[in-house]
Amino acid sequence: MNRDQQPMMIRFVALVMGAGLAFLVYRNLDSGREKAAPGEDVFVATHDLQVGTKIEDKDIRYAHFRSSDLPAGVFHRGDKLIGRGVIQPIYKGEWILGSKLAGENAGYGLPSLIPPGMRAVSVPVNHTSPAYGFVLPGARVDVLVTGKPEGSSLTQTTTLLENVAVLANGIRLERAPGGGRPIPTSVITLLVFTR
Repeated sequence: MNRDQQPMMIRFVALVMGAGLAFLVYRNLDSGREKAAPGEDVFVATHDLQVGTKIEDKDIRYAHFRSSDLPAGVFHRGDKLIGRGVIQPIYKGEWILGSKLAGENAGYGLPSLIPPGMRAVSVPVNHTSPAYGFVLPGARVDVLVTGKPEGSSLTQTTTLLENVAVLANGIRLERAPGGGRPIPTSVITLLVFTR
């Protein structure tokens, strides 16, 4: 081999060695890569959904998950979700589960939170009540009645209901005595059994 052919031969050997090394690195990386597990497309929330929300198209999107990661009760079809009410908070990116939704024809808002055989009852609370401002939906409370029994001069407190679920808290307007302007009154809405 003469001196003129030597640089050409060195370039050719370097090219073959580089290609071989690149092939080995690619093969090594490819064999070490975890094969993607087969999965499923399920619906997740596009943003936080509060209790009482009616689910619409803009509230849900598909996301792909491994089948082994999915809990029971996920939804694969949007027509099973649209129009249903949220009965437990659902957070952005969270799977939408059947246990967090009202029944298919139960509607949305407060009515969707009331199971058959129960009723929502609003109880006024005042600023001196220990519950004022601290009782949130989802809490459980006892209802106490304070008053003077007939023929007694002593005030007594009796437990009327125990472990009652709170559905909502807020303000409603009531008429002032004598038909004056409405005044705001704080109320807590409780879930109780009907007779």
